[in-house]
Parts: sequence; C-alpha cells; structure tokens
Amino acid sequence: MKMKKIIAFAVTALMLLSLLPFAAFADEDVAAPVAWYDFEDAENLGKDKSGNGNDLLVMGQPEQDDSGATGKGVFLDGVSSLYAKENGDKMDFFDLLAKNGKEITIAFWVQHETSDYDNFDTATWRRIVSNGHDGGAVQDDTGTAFGGFTIIDLADNYIIPNAVITYMMNDSGSSHGQINPGTNYPYREGQWEFMTYTLNIETGEIDYRLNGVSILEDYQKKGNVGSGMRLYNTARPFSIGGNTFYDAESGQMAPNHMFTGSLDEVMIFDKVLTDAEIAYYMELTGKDVEVVTEPPATNPPATEPGTDKPKDTKKTDETQKPVDTKDAGTKPADSEKVSEGLPTGAMIGIIAAAVVIVAAAIAIILKKKK
Repeated sequence: MKMKKIIAFAVTALMLLSLLPFAAFADEDVAAPVAWYDFEDAENLGKDKSGNGNDLLVMGQPEQDDSGATGKGVFLDGVSSLYAKENGDKMDFFDLLAKNGKEITIAFWVQHETSDYDNFDTATWRRIVSNGHDGGAVQDDTGTAFGGFTIIDLADNYIIPNAVITYMMNDSGSSHGQINPGTNYPYREGQWEFMTYTLNIETGEIDYRLNGVSILEDYQKKGNVGSGMRLYNTARPFSIGGNTFYDAESGQMAPNHMFTGSLDEVMIFDKVLTDAEIAYYMELTGKDVEVVTEPPATNPPATEPGTDKPKDTKKTDETQKPVDTKDAGTKPADSEKVSEGLPTGAMIGIIAAAVVIVAAAIAIILKKKK
C-alpha cells in the first residue's frame, strides 16, 4: 500500500511540475502598439493595424513598395507623407499620447539606397517621423506651438555613403532645440534595418537600437530634461516621411524636411519596450538581418554633414529591395506572450524529472524490503 501511495505521489508531482515550464515560457505580456502602419492596403496606406483607429491622411503620392521588410512597405518620394488627423483642440493621437503618457517607443524598418539622395536638398534634414519639431513652428493662437520631436536620417556622404547619422531631436515647451544625442551606424546599400527609439519623457532616458542592439553609449542614454522636454505640438501634425504642415497661403498641407526612401511596419508604443519585446517585433515584422554589434562611431556635430548633392543615379537590379520571406498576414493579439522563460522552464523540467527518478528509486527500495 505504501508503495502505491509513493507511486501515486510521484505521478501527481510529475503532472504538476510538467505544467510549470509552460507558465515560465509566458512570463511577460507583449506590449500592443498604439498605432501600427504596415502599408499592406494599397488603397489606404495610412491604415492603422492596431485597431485603435489612428489612421493617417495622405499628402502627395506615397507608393506601395512590393518588397517590404515583410509583405508590402511604402516608398516616400521626398514630397509625400502620411500625417495624423487633428481633433478640435488641434491635437492628434500622438499629441495626446505624449501629453498624457510617460514613455514612448517608435519602431520601424528602413531601407537605404544611394539613389534616394538624388533629390536631397543639402540645406534641409531627412525626417523619417516628425511631430512638429521645427524652428518655423512658432507660437500659434493656442500658445502651444513649441514642443514636438523628430527622428533624423542623414548620411556622412551623399555620393558614396559609409554611415547613417541618426538623431531623435525634440523641443521644450518654450524653445526649439536639440536635447537628445546623435550617433552613426554603418550604411548598407539596399539592406532593411530595424530601428527602435525609446524615450522616458519624465527622466529623459533614451536609447536607439539597430536590429535590436543599442548604438548609444551608456552616458548618452541618460538624456537631458533640464530644458523641459515636451513631445506634443499643436501647430503641426504627427507625420511619417517628413514635417507636414498647413500652408495658409495655398490652403493646403505642405512638405518640409522630407524623407526619400522605403519604410515598413512603423509602430508607436506607449511604453519603453523591453529587450525581449523588441526582439519579438523584429522577428515578427521583418526578414533576418545582420545584427550590428560594433560600438557606434564618433558622434557627429548637430549640423548638416553633407555638402555635395550626388549625381543622378537610377535604381538597378543590384539595388532591388529584398524579396519578402515572411508571412505578412500574422499580427500579434494583445494577449500574446514573449517567451523569455526558456532557461527557467528547462530548469523546472529537470527538477521534475529528478523528482520522478527519486520517487521511483524509493519505490524500488521499499519493494525489496518487503
């Protein structure tokens, strides 16, 4: 009878312990995007896939890119953008997020090609994402035109680029100026790169990640909030592809500091993503890329580095965008999990096996004594 009880105990312990690894594998929720633009709908390139209704309007003629990082992407021609709708208080969804929240993550895939610099004006900056950050956005009738941010994408040389220069610049509530650091990462022709920018609005802590790897030094990540960081701006809307604003003279939306190139899977989060979450979305939304592990290059000055406009070049077969190798139709639900607990689960499994072995050994010993 005792042996039967021991065996029953061992089996029960095995069943219970075998369930623990699965719980360990799902020990962290994946943050859901507040806005997600995957550019899969050619008729509505500004469609928000997050389900939050943060659709963007179209200025110009952005084109669907058949070879995105996954599925389709968008090609912006330097005079086109996608921008957010304002509410009655001249605020869009990002303004509300930045005003009421404490953390921000902006992630996207970007592809660089030398021909994208053909129409680049060396007197301006290439802005991938922007929310009003501009010296021309002075106070409007609401008294809150200052504030905003932008993500800059430049090159060290526009004829033969060797490095991409990136900044996340932002204003305070009373002035236009750069607060956050800039850095370089290697330029790779035709390669899709997954860029992630995280920012704690209260502390100023910031990070830039290239393919999941930080490209800032530790001292740069401390940021600077001494000037009173403010990311929301009522004068100009949140936009992808440049700084979009209303031109009173023409009565239409107009471009400023525009980006030329291909983007895919632009995502906005209301928190600073963890390492595991960044890796999760990078794997989910893009093809395999080379991970850059070398330290960032010396920080560039906050001035326009390029002075020579490249000669006219055309995209050739050698610079065609990579063929999609992932299923673009799978998007994570809010309840999906990040599997960070594999080592813990493995340990629990080993313990479970050990318990069974010990129980079996005890049962054999007791049987022999009888």
